[in-house]
Amino acid sequence: MCGIGGILSTDTRDMAHALGALSVALRHRGPDGEGSASFPVGAGNTLHLAHRRLAIIDLTEAGTQPMRNSATGDTIVFNGEIYNYLELREELAGHGLQFESNTDTEVILKGYEAWGLGVLRRLRGMFAFALVDAKTGEILLARDHAGIKPLYYAQDPTDHVRFLFASEVRAMLASGLVPRRLDRESAGQFLVNGCVPDPMTIIRGVRSLLPGHYMVVEPGGAVRAHAPFESAIAPPSHASDGEPAARTVRRVLEEAIDQHVISDVPLGVFLSGGIDSSVLAALMARRGAEGVRTFSLVFDDPALSEEKYSRAVARRLGTEHTECRISESEFLALAEDGLGALDQPTTDGLNTYVVSRKCREAGLTVALGGTGGDELFGGYTSFERVPRALKLLTRLGKLPRPLGGLGRRAGRMLLGRKSKLPSAGLRGKLAALLKLPPDSLLVYHLTRMVLLPETVENLIGSAGAHALPPELTNAIRARASHHDDLLAKISVYEQMLYCSNQLLRDSDSVSMAVALELRVPLLDVGLLAAVERVAPSSRFTPGQAKGLLIEATRDILPSEAYERRKMGFVLPLGRWLAGGLRSRVEELLHDSEAVRRAGLDPDTTRHVFADCMAAGDKIYFTRPWALFVLVDWCERNGIE
Repeated sequence: MCGIGGILSTDTRDMAHALGALSVALRHRGPDGEGSASFPVGAGNTLHLAHRRLAIIDLTEAGTQPMRNSATGDTIVFNGEIYNYLELREELAGHGLQFESNTDTEVILKGYEAWGLGVLRRLRGMFAFALVDAKTGEILLARDHAGIKPLYYAQDPTDHVRFLFASEVRAMLASGLVPRRLDRESAGQFLVNGCVPDPMTIIRGVRSLLPGHYMVVEPGGAVRAHAPFESAIAPPSHASDGEPAARTVRRVLEEAIDQHVISDVPLGVFLSGGIDSSVLAALMARRGAEGVRTFSLVFDDPALSEEKYSRAVARRLGTEHTECRISESEFLALAEDGLGALDQPTTDGLNTYVVSRKCREAGLTVALGGTGGDELFGGYTSFERVPRALKLLTRLGKLPRPLGGLGRRAGRMLLGRKSKLPSAGLRGKLAALLKLPPDSLLVYHLTRMVLLPETVENLIGSAGAHALPPELTNAIRARASHHDDLLAKISVYEQMLYCSNQLLRDSDSVSMAVALELRVPLLDVGLLAAVERVAPSSRFTPGQAKGLLIEATRDILPSEAYERRKMGFVLPLGRWLAGGLRSRVEELLHDSEAVRRAGLDPDTTRHVFADCMAAGDKIYFTRPWALFVLVDWCERNGIE
């Protein structure tokens, strides 16, 4: 697990300084070592590579990067883990290829030597890398199927720089080669979605490579190819080989856990006491992982804390359990560091920062998290709300046209009549729903909105965000088109919008801020493939969230994990915003100059903040928090 970066330039002047600044900005991702290399590619161009290492597998100097294939001259900088690297290594050795290390990095190099771009579909893991083909001078950039590892790039950011890439947006800013200019459209997208959706970023001119995509950059900086690569996630085939769905899921889960616990350093599990994290801990314990360590984030208020559940699960499994207790005052003390760890603005992430920091302080370098279970097995309320909303729209559509139109208009008037600006609460979203066609992606997107587009337009001007970026929309619809079942489509939406753009990006940013590698076995590409091939009638159990996962693991899963109400892994920010956190947020949002630098209108910002806080309901906390985080991030990073 590491940080990577590269600069393709026509002029070597000042590039050493720029590369050094980029590398220093990535140090938190890889405190165990650093490396750099510069060499010509094509006529008159030089590529400068930087790498920061967090040593996980093969802790020797043989794992140093940039790494060169002595047989071909190809060079790579790699961030991530390839969980099936031992299998691939054995296969490649059978073809006569020689290895000089025990790293998964070298397996990618040798795999490219043997299979070219075909290596991408064979990789089972989380990854972002840049591989330079010595023969052509071309640079291959690639990112894993789920978007667990980030990869950002900019084309022609200066007169002498043709291409720039890095693991973090802030590292690109640190290089001095990218102006610190806010992308106003992306800021609008953030306020709508709670995150900036791929391929956009909060910085003008910086883009994110979509998950499961590769890009080939020519020596002169032009992009020759940019496309998705084929992976194990294929169109579902419901033809059964006779194995029950639960048994299939269990078998692939065990396989994924076996691969995800490969490490030469200590590892543990984030344990909430819910189904997903309990499955990970139980399978690790059952599969013979020695000294399983579990970590839970708990609060003083029992109504907000999952302490009794995680403690019961840890006791049943016999893990070495650590409770990371955090009070409001301690959070306020940690909040500055947590906000400083965010690579882009987000309404989430601080919860993972706190537990990641506690794990690192306890001596861990690797932790497993349960992200992915809700998305795959129907754990979110969206799996109930979206079908209900679509049913309402379908019924209105079946009415005679005058009646249906009249019903929609009357509903919008009644639901929106009390608000100067549209609320993103239930009333406002119902009014917005009545404007939509019965399209499952549009309805799903509405359910996930933090602030409604009309409000964002007032906040940020004409750069408001009514729709997701077309590249992301097209990718989501292409994958969802493989499914006829609505719940299976919603699963795709959850994976490719909320999970990839917020949960995974935030987890990477804040865990790597404390040099902790976070692994997510429930998003293993083999498990995704197996689950998506299960017939929807078996995959989604009416009236029981994650019924298939429970059935697959009931014999090892403590009843405390599923005989309880679902609680999200969140900090009680709503309650804290009504207390000691409010003054910090309010002070910044009343700083008109800071608000303007974040692209917001000061008067509208104050109005939306007051309106949200007056609601008094904890479900509204994400709205004022989104405004605060955007302004705070821009101030911290000197955005113009």
